[in-house]
Amino acid sequence: MSLVQVGGVIIVLLMIPLIGVLSFRHVKNAEDFESAGGKGGAGLVSGMMLGAMLGGSCTIGTAQLAYTQGISAFWYTLSCSLACLLIAFIYIKRYRHPKAQTLIGIIRSEYGPRIELAISLLVCMSTFVSLLSQLIAASAVLPVIFSGITVPISVALTAALILVYIVFGGVLSAGKIGKIKIILLYVTVLIGTYIILKETDLRTLWDTLDHKTYFNLFANGVGKESSKALSVILGAVTAQVYMQAVMAGRSDKTSYRGELISAFLVPPVGLASVLIGMFMRINHPALENAKDVFPQFVLLYMPDLLGGIVMGTLLLAIIGSGAAATMEISTIVHRDIIGPRTHRFNTPKAALLFTRLCIIFLLVGGCLLSTGILGDMVLSFSSTSIGLRASSMFAPLMCAMFFPGKIDHRWVFISVIIGTVFALLFSLWDILPIDGLGAGFLGSSVCCLLGAVAQIKNTRRQILCH
Repeated sequence: MSLVQVGGVIIVLLMIPLIGVLSFRHVKNAEDFESAGGKGGAGLVSGMMLGAMLGGSCTIGTAQLAYTQGISAFWYTLSCSLACLLIAFIYIKRYRHPKAQTLIGIIRSEYGPRIELAISLLVCMSTFVSLLSQLIAASAVLPVIFSGITVPISVALTAALILVYIVFGGVLSAGKIGKIKIILLYVTVLIGTYIILKETDLRTLWDTLDHKTYFNLFANGVGKESSKALSVILGAVTAQVYMQAVMAGRSDKTSYRGELISAFLVPPVGLASVLIGMFMRINHPALENAKDVFPQFVLLYMPDLLGGIVMGTLLLAIIGSGAAATMEISTIVHRDIIGPRTHRFNTPKAALLFTRLCIIFLLVGGCLLSTGILGDMVLSFSSTSIGLRASSMFAPLMCAMFFPGKIDHRWVFISVIIGTVFALLFSLWDILPIDGLGAGFLGSSVCCLLGAVAQIKNTRRQILCH
């Protein structure tokens, strides 16, 4: 990259420490850090949602998949939009008026600490893998920006940016940076779309690319594509960071508006990324690595300064998702693993200090595990980790929210085990028409259903005995 392009990247990245430091003075305790004290507006709610949601998968990953599979790559961003609508219309009141401050805490209040600990550990493990995947993804982008930079240095620099992103202002700085990020992403996709339409037209895409592959939403089969969509939706509903975004709103109505804004803003980013992938397939069919599609489009077709700003925006998107994963783990560790078992961190200042130290520890550990052969293994396992989280948590969470007192805790515990085993087994053993998450979700749901039937029979038996 030229010096002008690098300058554009630096302009974007300098906003991270600036906003983080400015947000620092508004954070007095752990509640401010984790949910902005529940005083945020719709813009903050949407900024936090989009800051976490619009990461490398919505941009670089979508363009990469569109390069090889066409419009079926749009499923990810479409599913993100549907998840925001689902949260808006069904879950806001459940999130904002629960018996606990976390999703896992809701499960604990209904089924006890044994199930809570098992799910907490599973969720932390799977989310940590997602954090590692963001560190690895950024290490692939940074060497394009700064030539000669090594992978370990790239990972360390990314971790430092994530640290600055959230350690000072927490949710507050994440929401503010998220708003800037969506503006920059929209500038990126609008200019990208303009360039594509100037260089070619949609008719050329239609006439050149294979219709069965590139213009088929179900290119990999209805079962597989539907399972992928389900994976994203359930992953969002069971993600602690999205509950924190809802909790950051000053009222139910505010959070509702924030979710609707998010649902509206997500799809255009995905559509533009799909167009970029398909455009590059026609004009540069011999790219060695499909993950370079979006960065190469920026470097080849955009003016230097604008291209640098766009590359910085892509990196910011990855950093935002990594920050969201880090926030989610630190909140679960604080609220669900450590908090119920010791009163040492009950004071506001002690809780805030513990959360920040936890973030530092996670990022240091992430750096150590994101390089070499182990880093490659982690990256290949990242999609499976999302399925593990949703499969183990979704059914118990829904039962605790919507059917309290209807299912014995032993059946719920079995559902956690079955959901986890099925998700892992059928992700690695691809013999079903659905993916691992679909199998895990079905297995966990069936266990909870059997538990509900058993509870009904037990209640009837007790009535007859009396």
